[in-house]
Amino acid sequence: MKTKLNLIAVLVASSFSFGAAFAGDQNLVTTSQNGVGNRLVVEQTSSTLAKAEVKQGGDLNDAKVLQVNSNGVSADILQHGTANKVSVEQRDSTPLTTIVNQEGSTNNGSIFQENLHINSQAKLLQYNANNTATISQKNGNVQTMVYQRGNANLGHTVQEGMHNSYAGVYQTGDNNFGKVQQIGGANSGGTITQVGNNNTGYVNQFDVSSSISHVRQNGNGNSVDGRQETGTTLTMDLTQNGNDHRVRFYQIGNGSIGNIQQDGLGNVSDSYQLGGFNELNLIQSGQGNQLHSHQNSTANDRSLQNFASVNQAGNFNQATVSQVGSANHATITQN
Repeated sequence: MKTKLNLIAVLVASSFSFGAAFAGDQNLVTTSQNGVGNRLVVEQTSSTLAKAEVKQGGDLNDAKVLQVNSNGVSADILQHGTANKVSVEQRDSTPLTTIVNQEGSTNNGSIFQENLHINSQAKLLQYNANNTATISQKNGNVQTMVYQRGNANLGHTVQEGMHNSYAGVYQTGDNNFGKVQQIGGANSGGTITQVGNNNTGYVNQFDVSSSISHVRQNGNGNSVDGRQETGTTLTMDLTQNGNDHRVRFYQIGNGSIGNIQQDGLGNVSDSYQLGGFNELNLIQSGQGNQLHSHQNSTANDRSLQNFASVNQAGNFNQATVSQVGSANHATITQN
């Protein structure tokens, strides 16, 4: 039976238990809604094993979950229908787990986690068109993943003050936008994988060290913008298969590596490395490809020498390499 509008608000504190299977400060919220325009609000504070399970079937559903100052916190949300919305906020708790699954069109999912601990994670899965996913994490050692299947999806992940953490965006379809941003920390990694045409991938890492970014794109007309800044021992690994792709990336710091591989026709690579002991490795296979590379050492010191290796196979390819500083090395091979 469908209703015009249902509102369920659940507030769970340490002195109250929702569900007969728990007692004391162990809290469980389980809800199921079917209909159009349903709304759900769940708040859990100062709890142990605080868990929220939400299932919504129908159009225009809205689910909001707030979990604060608790242990063993988890949220599991499933939505079927059109124009669904999910907002999950978890703070000052350990460990944290959020899994959101949205099936339908014009879905919107938002997850925020703060003060995280090892084994915490956030997953957001969206199927169909025009989906938007945003995951923000602060302070911790965690993992976050966004999976989107359909057209014109937007996946955005932000991690701040993270160590030994990972962020991934996986998209299938056309006209998708994926972004991974990591600020502060060490030993972290970001991955964007896109299969389709006219997709855009952004990878930004600021004030990090010993970290790596991976971008994989299969299709035509895709682009990658990457920036690694104010860090050391950073690696950017970019692979594009197809035609008319574009890569632009910046690395500012010492000991960074840029690996680029493009297979197809009419691909363009622009790279800029500022600092010392940086390395560029580029492979382009096909016709009409272009490379523009600039390496600038901050001092005339042999220990800050830069390296560039370019291999282009095919016809009508162009390579431009500029190096500023001393004891730099460049190798260009065209077949």
